[in-house]
Amino acid sequence: MLNSKKRPLCEGCQKLIGASRHTPPHANLIRTGEKAFSSIMGSADETYYTCKVCGHEWLHETGSCGCGWIE
Repeated sequence: MLNSKKRPLCEGCQKLIGASRHTPPHANLIRTGEKAFSSIMGSADETYYTCKVCGHEWLHETGSCGCGWIE
């Protein structure tokens, strides 16, 4: 779990809940890291973000096996 302290999400972060891997980050997200990997199921890229408005941390998975936005 990326977010150990629950705080109210800003409007931009609320829109990312359940969003697909094709949904781009909102303007207030700051990229804090990234990692690419492959498995027998396909490739996925992980990019980590922190919101400068509400402080929420996100994992964005893209690639053929990416799950999208994960809290």
